[in-house]
Parts: sequence; structure tokens; C-alpha cells
Amino acid sequence: MLYLYPENEKITTAKEEFHQGVMDIIFKRIDDFKRNNKYQEECFFDIVINPIIDDILIGRPQKLIEIHTQLISLINASERVKKGIKHVFNYDYFSQKRKTNKLYNAYDLAKALDINTCPYCNRNLN
Repeated sequence: MLYLYPENEKITTAKEEFHQGVMDIIFKRIDDFKRNNKYQEECFFDIVINPIIDDILIGRPQKLIEIHTQLISLINASERVKKGIKHVFNYDYFSQKRKTNKLYNAYDLAKALDINTCPYCNRNLN
């Protein structure tokens, strides 16, 4: 497994690019879910997820563990919330290389990090 030194300038720049690159995508996917699911659970994103979205996207591992611990029971309590979380934070969507779509993806992140391995799954990207 790769260790990425968080204070390295290249890592910091890649982190900022990642945050910028996926923020619009995430909010678009939240809006899509809310538009297609007219239930009370759609407020879960407005009340719970949106205030901590930065930590979810670029938080350090310990912060992500805290968030997971705090939210897992809420997510598991509702199938619609679970469906929404899976839709919004869809790794398969992020990891697809799309030639016609210029949306930020895992390949952009690996390129910014100057590595040939996915930092999520450790798959070789060559």
C-alpha cells in the first residue's frame, strides 16, 4: 500500500484539486437524489452531510473514522438514506475513465499525485 505524506506540496496541491474537482459532482449527485426521492430522508443530506462534506472528501483517516462511527447507525436505519449515500459517493462512478466526459475522476487524482496506482484500491493505472 502506498503511503502519501500529507504535508508534501504535491499531495497538498492534489488534495485541493480533488476537493475542487469533486465538490460540484457531489452536490449535483445530491440534488439528483433529492429530486428523484421526495421523502423526508432527502433532508439527511442538508442537515447531516452538507455541513461535514469537506471532512468527508478530504479529511484525514481519523476524522473519517469518527464520521463513520457517528453516522453508520443513521445510514443503516433507512434504506432510502443508504441508497442516497451509495448514489452520491459512488466509487464506481468516480473510478471510471470517461473520454467524452471531462468530470474529475480517480485518474485525475492519480495524475496529480504523480503515481500510477489508485490511492483507493491500489490498482495499477497504466
